[in-house]
Amino acid sequence: MKTFTLFKRGNRFYAQHRVTGEQKSLKTSNRENAEELLFALNKSQESASQAREMAMVYLRRADPKAAARTWVDLFEAYVQNRKESCWERVRRAFTEKNLCQVQNLKLVDTLPNEFIAVLRRCKRSSQYHVRLAFNHGVKLNWVDKDLIPESLWPKVRWNHFRAITREEHEKICASVEDPERRNFYELCWHLGASQGDTANLEASNIDWNKRLLIYRRAKLDPDSPTAKLRIGPELESLLRKLPSQGALFPKIREEKPNRRSGDFWRRCKRLGFPPGCVIHSYRYAWIERAASAGMPERFAMAMMGHQSRAIHHEYAKKAVLECPSLEEFSDGQS
Repeated sequence: MKTFTLFKRGNRFYAQHRVTGEQKSLKTSNRENAEELLFALNKSQESASQAREMAMVYLRRADPKAAARTWVDLFEAYVQNRKESCWERVRRAFTEKNLCQVQNLKLVDTLPNEFIAVLRRCKRSSQYHVRLAFNHGVKLNWVDKDLIPESLWPKVRWNHFRAITREEHEKICASVEDPERRNFYELCWHLGASQGDTANLEASNIDWNKRLLIYRRAKLDPDSPTAKLRIGPELESLLRKLPSQGALFPKIREEKPNRRSGDFWRRCKRLGFPPGCVIHSYRYAWIERAASAGMPERFAMAMMGHQSRAIHHEYAKKAVLECPSLEEFSDGQS
């Protein structure tokens, strides 16, 4: 059966799709030319259909599961490729209501424009992880990299986060009645670790003989170097208040990350802080303070677990640097 039929409106001939009813002008008033264009249009549709069937035959032979694989399968493969500590957070990004419309869509049946139209209505976190899942699918050879052109992907623009100031930190601590949570925020200020790494610290992470606080970032590989922070007077005073055995923050350790971050965000909102202050702001603050104090970059990167200088510079870009006078460098020199 022919896909398109011919009809005339006014002096122009048009082609109409038998199934969808879509109409397109053939831009001619000559019937002979119109019939030739219609023949070519139907022939191209037949060729495309035949080409697809042939491609599916080859695809099934190369990968028997390819024809049945859906976006849900790709999302789960991407999740399994992440660290186990991230699974719950990443899966949550794929359960958004808008994204459910295409989750059971087969990868081979995906139409780029329709898929991207759905994705544009999703949250930024979902857009971000879908793009990463797609890239993972390309590596697995589940999808072709040209299935969704680069220009169609929505650009993810994150909210601006900033460093928490000392004044804001002190107000936060003053508003907390629970000693454990107050000490938790204090240690975040001194340590600059992520909320998860700080919450999971134990007394065994403290080496009092060498006066070092030692821990390994959960995001990094097990064989990655540990972060070692020398214990100063203020940090020592704080650590002496914490349990000498087991977890330093037993109750907070059992909380989910979104529970800890949500509690902090609500406190910031009640205190009227400017936008951009989240619990991750403690990392920004530590790095900015380290840069302002003149700490060598290699030390700060090792402490933060940063393996990329570009990422580290992004955290420290708002640090206020004061150049010492030339006399300070020339003292004692001839």
